[in-house]
Amino acid sequence: PKALIQMATGSGKTFTAITFIYRLLKFAKAKRILFLVDTKNLGEQAEQEFMAFVPNDDNRKFTELYGVS
Repeated sequence: PKALIQMATGSGKTFTAITFIYRLLKFAKAKRILFLVDTKNLGEQAEQEFMAFVPNDDNRKFTELYGVS
């Protein structure tokens, strides 16, 4: 039910979080996920990562499968 991931700068934390979010939405039937950032710049970077993410089991982008706002 809980997890803590500690990773170095530039090691793919956002990518890892998006992968977990995808799995929660698809396999655990989660309804909503709240993804918080502390600066506008990090929010824009995360949004770009969400738009670029393509899961291994589907050729569509994350934003085509799920609503991101």
